[in-house]
Amino acid sequence: MSMLCEMGREMDRETIVSLWRRNLPEASPGRYPWLYDQGPAQSWILRDADRKAVGSIGLMARRMRIFGKMETVGQGVDMNVDLRHRSLGPAMTLQRAITATVRDGTCRLIYTFPNDKSEAIAQRCGCRQVAEVGRWVLPLKSEKVLAPWLRQSLLRKSASTAVDAALWALSPEARYARPPGIKVYVTDGFDRRFDALWAAATSDGIVGQRNAAFLQWRFGRNPDVCHRVLCMDGPDGALLGYLVYHGHEGTVFWSDFFAAEPRLLDYLLVEGIRLARHERAEQLTTIFIGSDRNTRRLRHFGFHRRPTPWRMWIYVEGDRDGGKGAQFLDEQSWYLTRADIDTDF
Repeated sequence: MSMLCEMGREMDRETIVSLWRRNLPEASPGRYPWLYDQGPAQSWILRDADRKAVGSIGLMARRMRIFGKMETVGQGVDMNVDLRHRSLGPAMTLQRAITATVRDGTCRLIYTFPNDKSEAIAQRCGCRQVAEVGRWVLPLKSEKVLAPWLRQSLLRKSASTAVDAALWALSPEARYARPPGIKVYVTDGFDRRFDALWAAATSDGIVGQRNAAFLQWRFGRNPDVCHRVLCMDGPDGALLGYLVYHGHEGTVFWSDFFAAEPRLLDYLLVEGIRLARHERAEQLTTIFIGSDRNTRRLRHFGFHRRPTPWRMWIYVEGDRDGGKGAQFLDEQSWYLTRADIDTDF
């Protein structure tokens, strides 16, 4: 059956939302206006020979500093196809609609996080795997861990109190002192100092733009999660780093963390862990793809990498990579958190 893939228009909103109801029921009601009306995403609709919509895909534009040069990239999102059309052809037609933006120069590269069933489609369309998405977890309380061995409640609470105290005493963050003049506080928004932080930050790989406008859209206007921001200021009041987080059922999720320079990241992580302990969280968790230099920091503070079925793939034109093809595919070149992904779940 012949298929036509066309770029979505404003009047196609209900068509796409109807497709989501059938094929992406987990999508929240606020997702479309946040991502496509207020945000940087655009859509394509797949139609059959009778012009009936049978699938769609989105592309979220993202400005990134790529080896020192600001460029536009895209994240493939929201690919869905009606059940009776879930063969290789329709899905590849949708995937090729967004990879075409690289070939025509609109985007420098495309990155995506396909599920197991979609990875073969991504590969056949020319995408290549970069890395497994790292899910990093730091346990802060031991009671639930001890539950299978200590069934009696009072004994378990007593043991967990002792274990938690020992874990804190042995944790590297217990030995960090805040540098003189550094101020740490929690807020809910992003002001012009975030622009200055982004402009001053040093980076030599691939990192997404983190200015105030983007952060306010990504986190401040997110329809599904209420985020807060831990800020770290220097003696002169300049923003040195920040950490975006939210809590849910005893877990604190770090959605983004960023510092003006690598040495300051340690202090930022320490303050984030201390804040989670103050809020009596049971564990901390974050998503991160990046260099060993940064993952060693997470390990240093007690985070453990847990396996996930979630992998990052990219599409990049080989004849435009300027000799950097291998670097695009190297996890060491990236700095990627939830800020660069379209969902917090």
